[in-house]
Amino acid sequence: MSSSESRRELHSELALEQEATADLRELVNIQRQQPDEMVKKMQAAEEERAKKDEEMRQKQVGTDALLRRLMTLIPTNQETR
Repeated sequence: MSSSESRRELHSELALEQEATADLRELVNIQRQQPDEMVKKMQAAEEERAKKDEEMRQKQVGTDALLRRLMTLIPTNQETR
């Protein structure tokens, strides 16, 4: 094998290694982004759940107030005697 053939082979191997390195870097970057995206989705879901919980609490307060008013309109057994 001549010196120029050896150099070409080394350059070819180097190019393959550089390509593999670039592919691995891209894979690592994708894997780093995935947990960040999952955390953001979980936070958004938690915020949405908390918002719905608060809406339900407010609706329950309104329902309770309405029931109390309706209960005052119902005569008790003592009043009907």
